[in-house]
Amino acid sequence: MTISVTFDPPLPSDSPSVFNSKAFTLLGDLNTWTGQANTLAADVNQDEVALAAAVSSAESSAATASWHASTATTQAGIATTQAGTATTKAGEASASATTASTQAGIATAKAGEASTSATNASNSATAAANSASTALSSATSTATAAASAAVAAATAPAAASASAAAASAVQANTAKDLAISAWAASTAPAEQLSAMSQTVHYGTLVKFALYDTSKDSDGGAWRKKCQDKSWYTETLGGDRWIGQQASIAAAWTAAGSATGAVFQATATAGPLTSGKYYAATSSTTATEVFRGITRDFPAMAGLALESARLVIYDMAAPGAPMAFVFTVAGAIPSGASSITAANGAIYYASSTSGVFKINFLTDDINRFTTSGTSKFSGNISQRITVATYGAFAATGAIVNNTVNDCAITVLPSAPIDPATGLPTPTIAVATAGGVSVIKDDGSVVNITATSYTISTSIRFNVNKVFFTLDGNAAYGRNVHTY
Repeated sequence: MTISVTFDPPLPSDSPSVFNSKAFTLLGDLNTWTGQANTLAADVNQDEVALAAAVSSAESSAATASWHASTATTQAGIATTQAGTATTKAGEASASATTASTQAGIATAKAGEASTSATNASNSATAAANSASTALSSATSTATAAASAAVAAATAPAAASASAAAASAVQANTAKDLAISAWAASTAPAEQLSAMSQTVHYGTLVKFALYDTSKDSDGGAWRKKCQDKSWYTETLGGDRWIGQQASIAAAWTAAGSATGAVFQATATAGPLTSGKYYAATSSTTATEVFRGITRDFPAMAGLALESARLVIYDMAAPGAPMAFVFTVAGAIPSGASSITAANGAIYYASSTSGVFKINFLTDDINRFTTSGTSKFSGNISQRITVATYGAFAATGAIVNNTVNDCAITVLPSAPIDPATGLPTPTIAVATAGGVSVIKDDGSVVNITATSYTISTSIRFNVNKVFFTLDGNAAYGRNVHTY
């Protein structure tokens, strides 16, 4: 609405008639203007009300928008936090996946090792069963023959009877010998083998035993507590294992023409001597080594015993690398006959010089002989370069220095050795002069006989020790228990 009225006011210069005419016209125009003005005012008031309503609505919308904006900001913050959490979880999931993959790989490797061990154990058990079966069959046949001979002796003339009786006695003793052989074969631990696959050890073995440190009193935890021992800090032979090699040229090729690879020689050629361990330094040179490629003692140790050498392998590592070598030029004597281990110590039996305790936890070596005990003059890292022992102490003397077999157990009541923190094992040795049991308190019980004095086989069964006694080292008759 707009005002359309215009005014023509009377002027003083107008004549009276014109002045009066304009005045009356002006009054009419004023009335019209007033009406238009009132209408316009009403329109303005109405517009103001509408404007106020619009402003109020806008303010309300602004407040609502502000609330939504605030809520959106909060939600954005929550979303950001959740995104961060999701990212973290994703990282953790990725790490867990990686760990799971690694563990799966380890598990697969362990499964393979377990399968191999199970196969070896099965083969050994089968061989023992076959030996027992064969011996039993032979014993049965011989016993039958002995019985027939006895019958013949009973019905023959006196001279013939005496001859038949003598033959019967020989056959009876043979049957007994075979029965004892069957017992020894059936009770021998599956992990003790008379020979080992050449893929692990190249050389003539007296015995091979597996030392599973997880069966120790602390589950093998002692292996991670030896960082201060000389053998742990000893210079390693290299940083990787390339197995058995027939020549230095082959070894250098297998090593990728780079130093640091350790191997066992399978032939005597150039700088190599068959059976020894080397680190290749070029295609024509090598250095003999007596230590492997890792510092920790193996979780699963293979104890390869030759007549004049002990080699310890890491059976849980790929390729079963050599870990330690002991030779008769140093801490151990020749004539190796048996090997056993428990709670961080290896017991090396000799057919000439008694039994030797190689203790990796205390980093020393002690020997037990008929003269008592004496301590190695060096530590384990000096096992190759030092060959002397200290004076004998009268305690710990065994019955005979010709040790044919040894066994070990840890009794439930065994005292804790303060030097190792582990229970002290009990050791039993079978010798040419009887049996000696080195008890966990350090005392020794010697078991002898008047005529049958030679013991060739000994085993523990819980807290009992079973052993053979005979007058002939070639046999193992007369099984006893202590």
